[in-house]
Amino acid sequence: MRRARGGEAVSVDPAYSLPPAELVAEVRAGLERGLRYLDDNRESYVWTWFSSPDDLRARRTGALDAFARDFTGPDARYVAAALPRLPYADGAFRLVLSGYLLFAYPDHLDLAAHEAALRELLRVARDEVRLYPLIDTAYARYPAIDDLRRRLGAERGATEALVLRRRTVA
Repeated sequence: MRRARGGEAVSVDPAYSLPPAELVAEVRAGLERGLRYLDDNRESYVWTWFSSPDDLRARRTGALDAFARDFTGPDARYVAAALPRLPYADGAFRLVLSGYLLFAYPDHLDLAAHEAALRELLRVARDEVRLYPLIDTAYARYPAIDDLRRRLGAERGATEALVLRRRTVA
């Protein structure tokens, strides 16, 4: 969406190494699995952003269709890479966003992996890193978030997203 409005954005995911049709098919299958889960668990979803399951389906499908039209394989906009090593210089981006990776799957990433990933995101960020959500797929808050905040020297007080800023050295 940002690119459609004239902005610049880079997306990094190891899945971008897949052929475009294969990647879109995998994402579409995952979307369908998620929507089936949602149909069976509607009461567990807070309907404030999306007005209904049909609204969610329409918007997510629309976003996937837009991606499918735009993605022709890895390039400068869609980079096939993974944390904790990103192919960018220190401070390459003003703002770095990470969604639904860190904290969402604590059974796949331990504390050390989370810390390494966060340090790498901070390394490539010139100003700020934002992460969302801070809960896992069972809606439990990531238990080591306060420890990570202390380790990384982050400001406290975020209620919906973790915001990390690079420290300037005088």
